[in-house]
Amino acid sequence: MKNAWIILIAILLMPRYGFGQTITATPLWQTLPVEPPMLPADQSGLAPVNDIKLYYAVFNKNGKDPVMLLHGGFGSSDVWGFEVPLLCKTHQVIVVDNRGHGRSTMSGQSLNYDLKSADVLQLMDFLHIEKAIPDSRKHHKSMGRQA
Repeated sequence: MKNAWIILIAILLMPRYGFGQTITATPLWQTLPVEPPMLPADQSGLAPVNDIKLYYAVFNKNGKDPVMLLHGGFGSSDVWGFEVPLLCKTHQVIVVDNRGHGRSTMSGQSLNYDLKSADVLQLMDFLHIEKAIPDSRKHHKSMGRQA
């Protein structure tokens, strides 16, 4: 019986001291800052790649060791607004809108990593880039290994 009273008192005191209240704060992931506008590119366009036109932009064209930034999910290359200014201080930076995303066109082919990798390799050929450092975000880890 003594334990029941202790539990009852604890339950009654919970709301007063903040225990058991529903958290109504905005989830942390919804408080991320909006990406700043992208810097002006040294070169940009739509490359004829496989059966589509693939959007790309090159920053610091004379920088060392090209870095290729590939967005994930349903985004576009605009998600790299924070990273591009930092990376292009020392590197050539290439951002790409994946097939069917952003400013790139889509074909009737099914999206898959082999096709995305082939798109990236053909873009590198189009830009005369022998090798590049791919980003390492999520599913593009496998694409980077394939490319």
